[in-house]
Amino acid sequence: MAGITSPVTRRRIVLVTGVKTAAVAANDLLASVVYPFPAGRISAVVASAAGAGGTSGSDILDVQKNGTTMFTTAANMPTLGYASTGAFANKLPDVLNCVASDVITIKVTTAAGTGHTGVTATVVIEVM
Repeated sequence: MAGITSPVTRRRIVLVTGVKTAAVAANDLLASVVYPFPAGRISAVVASAAGAGGTSGSDILDVQKNGTTMFTTAANMPTLGYASTGAFANKLPDVLNCVASDVITIKVTTAAGTGHTGVTATVVIEVM
């Protein structure tokens, strides 16, 4: 009986990752990368916080391309309430594609009072 073989698909990805151990504040820049490949597509946005922050509101993160939000639906931005820790509500942005020389940034748009501590955010871009 012949063995079963399956092709191995190798995908190249670019990770845009930022970490802030102190409390985040509005307009904090968590990461910024110049995309180096001809074309790419965002496949995931993942953010989490190790410590609670503030006394009201939420921390809200934004993913931007060349200084413009990729979330045309603001309600889809990664959000974590002030009393929560762990994963933000993570959704894909409305704009997914990027090309060479696009500057991809992750920044805090709104902080929950003093903001969460230990915030980590990653954007996964698959090279096309």
